Amino acid sequence: MAVAAPDNHQVLVFLTQLVAILFVARALGVVLRRVGQPAVVGELLAGVVLGPSVLGKVAPQTFDWLFPDGDLQSGMLYAVAWLGLILMLAAAGFESDLGVLKKLGRPVAAISVASLVVPMIGGFALGMVTLGELRGAETTSTIFALFIAVALSISSLPVAVRVLSEMGMIRRDVGQLIVACAIANDVVGWVLLGVVVGFADSGTLDPSDLARTVAYLVVYLGGMFIIGRVLVDRVLQRTATMAAMSTTPTFVLVLMVLASAALTQALHLEAVLGAFVAGLVIGGSPWRDERASRLIEQAAGAFLAPVFFATAGLRIDLAVFADSTVLLWTAALVAVATVGKAVGVAVGASAVGLPRQERWALAAGLNARGALEIVIASVGLSIGVLNEASYGAVVAMALITTLFAPPALRIALANWTGSSAEQLRLAEEEQRRQRLVIGTRPPVLSTRRGVASGLAADFLQHTWPPGVDVTVVTAGSDAALPLAGLTERFAGRRVRERSRQDLSIDNLLEAEAAKGPGSIVTGLPPGPGSRQLPETIANLLNQTQIPVVLVRDGASASSPLTSSRKIVVPVAGTTSARAAQELAANFARSTNSDVVCLNVDTRERVPFSDRRIDDTTPLSRAEPALFDALETMNASEVSVRALALRGQRLTDHVRRLIATGEADMVIVGTTLRQHGAGRSVGPTAEALMGMVDVPLVIAALPPGWGGWHRIH
Repeated sequence: MAVAAPDNHQVLVFLTQLVAILFVARALGVVLRRVGQPAVVGELLAGVVLGPSVLGKVAPQTFDWLFPDGDLQSGMLYAVAWLGLILMLAAAGFESDLGVLKKLGRPVAAISVASLVVPMIGGFALGMVTLGELRGAETTSTIFALFIAVALSISSLPVAVRVLSEMGMIRRDVGQLIVACAIANDVVGWVLLGVVVGFADSGTLDPSDLARTVAYLVVYLGGMFIIGRVLVDRVLQRTATMAAMSTTPTFVLVLMVLASAALTQALHLEAVLGAFVAGLVIGGSPWRDERASRLIEQAAGAFLAPVFFATAGLRIDLAVFADSTVLLWTAALVAVATVGKAVGVAVGASAVGLPRQERWALAAGLNARGALEIVIASVGLSIGVLNEASYGAVVAMALITTLFAPPALRIALANWTGSSAEQLRLAEEEQRRQRLVIGTRPPVLSTRRGVASGLAADFLQHTWPPGVDVTVVTAGSDAALPLAGLTERFAGRRVRERSRQDLSIDNLLEAEAAKGPGSIVTGLPPGPGSRQLPETIANLLNQTQIPVVLVRDGASASSPLTSSRKIVVPVAGTTSARAAQELAANFARSTNSDVVCLNVDTRERVPFSDRRIDDTTPLSRAEPALFDALETMNASEVSVRALALRGQRLTDHVRRLIATGEADMVIVGTTLRQHGAGRSVGPTAEALMGMVDVPLVIAALPPGWGGWHRIH
C-alpha cells in the first residue's frame, strides 16, 4: 500500500496554518471573553478573518500561500480539526450527568420534549419551503428539512453552563433545570442527527433504508449502554491501578472514543454521535480516571477544538450574504429558532407550573446554539445536505443566538431569589462545600482485614453521609484474603473493591488518590502503646495530598463504635481542629453520642480548673473557637457540652476526662508537619497515642490543606 507523504513545503504550510489559526483564535477568544461572550465565537471568527472573506480580500497572495488548493494539504488540517471535534464531544459527554435528568424528573421531561418538538416543527416547515438554491445539490427537500429541524432543536450546554457559573446560579433550581434540559436536548439531538445522516447517505427516505438506519442506531445505543458500559468499567478498573504518572488511562480513554466514533461512522450514523455517546458511557463509570479525562479536555480545549472552529470559519464566505435571498433566509432561521425554542419552553414550563421569570430564564438559556450548532453545520456541509450559502446561514444563526444568550440570561435571572426550600438546600450545600474531610467524594478505606480495619470501617460507615460510595483497598499478600466480612459493614453504600497482589499499598493508594477520593481512612493497632506509626502508615502520610483519618481502638475491651459514646474533641480554632469537629459532629449524630468540646488555655500554669458552659453562655474574646464549635454541633443537632479550661497540657485534661468517666472516645485534628526525612502527626496526637486507652481518631491534614472547595 502506497501512502502519499507531504513534501517539505507542504509540512511548512501546515505548521504555519496551525500557528496562524491558534494565534488568531486565541487572541479573538480572549477579546470576546472580556466582553462576556464565549471564546468559541472568537475562534470561529478567527477562521472568517483568515478565510476568503477578509484575508482573501486584503492579502490574496498570502491567503493563496497559506491555504492552497490540494487534497493532501487541506486533508492534513482537517484531520487535526476532526480529531479536535471528536475529543471535544467526548469531553462534553464526560461532563453530561444523565442522573440530573432522573433527579429533576417531570419538569425536565415536559420542558425538554416541548423545547425539542416545537422548534423541530418550525425548522421542518421552514426547510420544506426553502428555495432549492439553498439546499445541497445532491439532497432532497425532505432530507434538507429534517436536517434543519434537528439543527434548530439542540441547545448549547457549554454556553449555558458558563453563564450560569459566572452568575453563581449553576446550583440553583433554575440553573439545574437549564442544564438538565440542555443535556436532554443534546442527547436527543445527536441521536436524531445520526438518523438524518443515515437518510442523507442513502439519498432517499426509502422504508428499508429507514428501518436499517433505526436498527443500526438501536443496536449501537443498546450495545453501548448495556454491554459497552460493562466492558468500559472492566477496562477502566484494570487501568485505574497504573502509577500516578502513567499515560495508560489517557491512552485507553482516547482509544475508546476513537473506536466508538469509527463504529458510528461505519454505520453511517456520523462519528460525532459515537464520540458523544462514548463520553457519556465513560463519564458514568465509577472507574473513570479524573486526570486522564482532564488531560483530554485540556488538549481539546486548548489546541484541537480551536483548530476545528477556525476551519469551520474558513468555510464561511461572507459574500453569500450579499444575496438578499440568503440574508432573508438567515433572518427567518434565527427567528424560527428563537421563537420556536421560546414557545416550546413556555408550553413545557406552563404544564408543570413554573413561574414566568423562570420560563424566561429557561428560554434564554436554551436558545444558545453555540459550538454544537457549528458541528452540525459542518456535518451538513460535509455530507452534502447544506451548500455554502445555507452553511453560512446556519453558522450565522448559531453565532447570533449564542451572542444574545448571555445578556438575555443575565437579565432574566436578575434579582432571582428562589423558594425558601431552595435557600435551605443552598445553605446545606454551602456547608458541605466548606467541609475539610467529609464530602460527597468517595472515601478510601485502606485495610489489612484485621480488627483495626473493622473499627475503621465502622467509623467510616457512621461518619460519612448515607449514599456516598466507599472504595476498599488491599494490596500485597493481604489482597488474597476475602473482603466479605468487611464490606458487609457498609449497608446502603456501593462498595468498590480494589485488591492487587502485585502492588504495594503505597502505590495502590497513590493511584486511588490521583483519581480524586475525598479522604483515606485506615486503622491503627490498638493502644495505648508506641507513639511510632507503622511503616505503611508513615509512608502514606509522607506522600498524601489529601486528608488521612487514623482510627485506633484502646487496648482494653471496649464497646463497638456502633454504640453511643462520650466524645471529647479538642478545640483550638485551627483548620485541623475544625476537621476533628466535623468528624465528631457526623459520628455523634449517627450514633446518638454526646460531645465534649474542650478548649484549653495553657498560657497560665495553674491547678486544674474549668468553666462549664453551653450555647447560651456569653464567651470571652479568648474563646471564639469554642463558640464556633458549639455552633457546629448544634447545627448537627448533637448533644454538646463545652469546657473552657486553663493550665496544664491538653493531653492531661483529656486523660482526666477519661479517668472520671466523662469521655470514652477522643477525636483530634492535626496538620502533618515535616520531621526529619518524613512527616509526623505532631506532639499532641503522638502523646494521645501513647496514653489514652479508649478509641482514638486522628484527622491528619496535609500541609496547607483548606478543604476540597480550594482544589481546582
